[in-house]
Amino acid sequence: MSALQAEPLAGYDERSTSDLSAWCARLAVYPILNVARPWHEVEAWGAALLGAGARVLQVRDKSASGSALVRACRRLRPMAERAGAWLIVNDRLDIAWDFADGVHLGQKDGGVASARWRARSRPRIENQTQETVGLRPFLVGASVQTPDEARRAWADGADYLSASPVFGTPTKANAGSGIGLAGVSRLRAALPGVPLVAIGGMRGQRIAAVVAAGADGVAYVAAPGAPSVADARSWVALGRQARVAGDLGGDPSAPAALLTDDVTASVVAGSAAERRDSRATPATLRPGAGGRA
Repeated sequence: MSALQAEPLAGYDERSTSDLSAWCARLAVYPILNVARPWHEVEAWGAALLGAGARVLQVRDKSASGSALVRACRRLRPMAERAGAWLIVNDRLDIAWDFADGVHLGQKDGGVASARWRARSRPRIENQTQETVGLRPFLVGASVQTPDEARRAWADGADYLSASPVFGTPTKANAGSGIGLAGVSRLRAALPGVPLVAIGGMRGQRIAAVVAAGADGVAYVAAPGAPSVADARSWVALGRQARVAGDLGGDPSAPAALLTDDVTASVVAGSAAERRDSRATPATLRPGAGGRA
């Protein structure tokens, strides 16, 4: 049995994303909004990201009560639907179930199998004659670091996997230096064709490098200093070109070659600019400037 045919949890219905290539394309640029900030900023960021072409948007709130997440979903989901995008909630399956299109779960959150099983009871989609034409999609994402974790999450019914973190980042201070490009390559080799997004220190050449190493796209927190949707998409395209070149007999070290000496040094030593940006005050946010986020 191949990696893509891994036996799922007995009895689970089916993944919401049977078209893996289309899902991989959606994952090219995957912004994350921290909703523990003034609401007008959350709404402005969401509008800017969706207007710039993001087709998957995650909301999270690691510190506050769930009320902020519920409010964000109620306002952002109609915006996402109009843009043809999916809204994902981090960690909180209870909130995601009622107010979003899916949930993203970490290893400590658990529950990929139970979330997938619960999707079987998702309200049915009916056409104008009230005939049932399918299930309302409910997406389940899972953060992984090792091939074993990836295989388990995929077998349990995850729609996509997140290599997390790839590089050290202030938003995951306790996660260490990350799995690196080699870790991304190991995940891709373990599950070829499975939708895989990379998160952790994503910007510039790093984006191209992780895609060349095997990721389908990148996720990053929308904050000052983060790439715009357009810039991130350009780096993703460069990474895909490098991966194709490698597959056709080109330089197998292409992913590493995309990291300049300066960027490599910042991976090892940690980026002072990232740390400054992570402490930026709300007044510095300019989501409408050139679509940057």
